[in-house]
Amino acid sequence: MRDFFATPACDWRRPDGSLHLYLLPEGEQRAELARLQDALPWPDLHARQPASFLHATVLRLPWFLPELDEPQLTAVQESVAQALSAAPPFVLEFDTIALTDFGVVVSAPSTQGWESLLASLESALGRCDVQSERPDAGFSRPFGPHVSLSYGRADAGADELADVVATMSVRQSWPVRRLELLSVHMHRSEGTYSWEDVSSHTFVGEAADDQHLTKETS
Repeated sequence: MRDFFATPACDWRRPDGSLHLYLLPEGEQRAELARLQDALPWPDLHARQPASFLHATVLRLPWFLPELDEPQLTAVQESVAQALSAAPPFVLEFDTIALTDFGVVVSAPSTQGWESLLASLESALGRCDVQSERPDAGFSRPFGPHVSLSYGRADAGADELADVVATMSVRQSWPVRRLELLSVHMHRSEGTYSWEDVSSHTFVGEAADDQHLTKETS
């Protein structure tokens, strides 16, 4: 186990207001993930993400909300809406729980829908004419669809924790039809994240109807 918050992924130049696009679990999905968290031992090795803030990161944007004025934020929101007008909804199958070097994650295989969504977002937001004072470089993708149940807090062996996680199982289908634009705050000392809502963005078009949502294979 390693300290996740000592990695380059957490090298934010300010701890508050980083704009992210997230998928959020629904009620029963969140409750099941919280039950898995409750079964995780050795809290000195890893910090559990508060259940109310469980999420799957889609994209970290290069802007911080406190540094954007209203027209700039509107431009970002319009770009997200444009991307979702070109990307059909899809389903992610979260079916794996594992201990990684940096925490316990529940993950789903990447799909064509997931990759198309990321490409559409990066294309639309890349054309967004928003020049904040000191934007971070580029867009940051996750390694794949996943929910972090906990984040590593210590550089230490975790074989016993790995044995416990190996006995766990999960299977959740997430219909991906809405993204949340959020202002995310990093709590380095606690090893967690929280956020404030900015706006919600729904996929549009014929495929947004439930009957058109299909499971995919990678």
